[in-house]
Amino acid sequence: MPSPIPDHGWSMTRAGVALVTTADGTITGEQATGLFHRDRRIVSKLQLSVDGEPPAYLNGATVGAAADRLIYGYWAGGPDPQAVIVRERSLQGGYHERLTFHGSQEPVTLHIEIRLEPGTATVYHLDEDTYGLDEVELLGDALWATGAALSGLTVAQDVTIDPGTPTSLSWGVALDVKQPPIRPSTAILTRDPGLQRSVDNSAWSFESLTVSEPHTGLPFVAAGAPHFLALFGRDALSTSVLSMIADPHRALETLEVLAEYQGSVQDQRTLESPGRVLHELRIGEMGVFGLEPGTAYYGSVDATPLFVIAMLECLRWGAPRNRLEQLLPSARSAMAWCRSHTDEFGFIQSVPHEGGITNQNWKDSGDSIVRPDGSVLQEATTPVEVQGYFHDALVGLAELETALGDSNEAEGLLEEAEQLAERFHQHFLVDDPSLVALALDSAGEPIPVRASNAGHLLDSEIIDDDLAAKLSDRLFSDQEFSGWGIRTLAATETAYNPLGYHVGSVWPHDNAVMLRGLARRGFDGYTRLLASSLADLAAASHHQLPELLGGFSREQFPEPVPYPASARPQAWAAAVPYQIVTALLGLQPQIHVNKLRLRPVLNAEERIVVKGLHLGERTISIEASGSDAIVSGDTEGLTIDIES
Repeated sequence: MPSPIPDHGWSMTRAGVALVTTADGTITGEQATGLFHRDRRIVSKLQLSVDGEPPAYLNGATVGAAADRLIYGYWAGGPDPQAVIVRERSLQGGYHERLTFHGSQEPVTLHIEIRLEPGTATVYHLDEDTYGLDEVELLGDALWATGAALSGLTVAQDVTIDPGTPTSLSWGVALDVKQPPIRPSTAILTRDPGLQRSVDNSAWSFESLTVSEPHTGLPFVAAGAPHFLALFGRDALSTSVLSMIADPHRALETLEVLAEYQGSVQDQRTLESPGRVLHELRIGEMGVFGLEPGTAYYGSVDATPLFVIAMLECLRWGAPRNRLEQLLPSARSAMAWCRSHTDEFGFIQSVPHEGGITNQNWKDSGDSIVRPDGSVLQEATTPVEVQGYFHDALVGLAELETALGDSNEAEGLLEEAEQLAERFHQHFLVDDPSLVALALDSAGEPIPVRASNAGHLLDSEIIDDDLAAKLSDRLFSDQEFSGWGIRTLAATETAYNPLGYHVGSVWPHDNAVMLRGLARRGFDGYTRLLASSLADLAAASHHQLPELLGGFSREQFPEPVPYPASARPQAWAAAVPYQIVTALLGLQPQIHVNKLRLRPVLNAEERIVVKGLHLGERTISIEASGSDAIVSGDTEGLTIDIES
């Protein structure tokens, strides 16, 4: 289980390096504090002292994608500080720190010291770290200092500060880090200052989480810091789809790097099989589930259909046809895997992997599938949301074949999807209040538990609008909607735990998938309610959405209750503000057939402007207010449908 990030602590990352400290900037060696390089904590303790004591922390702020600034005061006696210390930290090419000292009245001489202890622990075993080591090389390529003395693992200097004449020293850890090129995100301007700051922070998060895969050199968005600076198939695909408005090209790059690792052989250790898309690839010194470092693990049943869905989104958002054509064999192979890993009813089934993952859908903790009596299933199950992905992948491959490949295949794929939907209605629909089962058990019996999994069907064509409307009413009941978002498990279920990882918490990305479905179906009231709730959550979380939070009701706790081990930044969560904007615009491109649909659901006083949105070879801008929108730019030959 990931270690917690300190309450009100600082966390930032860049190109596979991450820094986590307490609120005053200290690495204590406890919880998840440390300087990390990919999978390993290379600095386990770091303490700044002034005249032998920690300086008094005053304030701090994030100032960039991987930079912050902390401010301290120094008192030598009396009510007023004799000096102010500004500590600027960044992760550009390693760890860099600059300390600037400002005097107030009389000259003062201070003894500055930074002491470090290197670490050896991997991110999943931080409690097993070994302290007291003195090999500087464990910190990376080099420990350096400018304007200060360096002795072993200590940076020290006597600094004389004259009023009005700042003085500074710098130090850091140089690391062999390859920074992938960062493309600017689409410019998004909103009249809501809170939403604006959240969108801007998301752009920083994506920049900081972008990593180069070491073997192919291809960029991808790591899942989160500090524990998940790795490639996760499900996370990367979902993140890309939810954030298409920010950078449609990111999804295409994600598909290309995942295609490089698509399964080709049968391997029970890794669960690799032909056509399967990986679950996790560590790019550092740590293997997963006893595998050798750098070995891909394939224990996921949803990444493979999501690969096809993401590819369809790339087609609709105007990705280059030649690159999509190169990926078409991978999409066909993915569909073949889906068909070959089904239960007796033809549904994709999750089978526990001994020594690996028990539940191989997005709620991959061992206790996420429960019965009404609260008992935990640890057997083969058929998760409900995965069947929606399966259906949409069939429909998506039909559209991809029509546009890029063998159009004669499309009719058969659509017929297959229709038959899957019919079987789904026979086996998954249950009586009120659940309406749709959480999963089928190993005997094929539906599990009538109210969980957010079914909410993903709002974004799937496997159910019609009538059932989707009833399901939406269920999801927005007090038992499931907390006020910040929809809970992973209804509060009325026996297994409900508001701080349970997947059995009562609220996950913003989970809600963003539902928000996408609500907007696409034109459920305007619920779209506005959920978008507003997620925007409020971001504002209450320093405009950086958490990976997850407690499922307590907003009436019970006016402020969101954090989940201690929530990653920060986290890719899924960073995608959410972009999906809020997309949903409020009702933006649905179909650039491959020269169509663009908009259904703005803004209030009359709200305004969103999108500038420089790249849709294939077109670049357009959108200005929306209320239920109206204006599209400008390269719109020649583009059919624009603005619904109200």
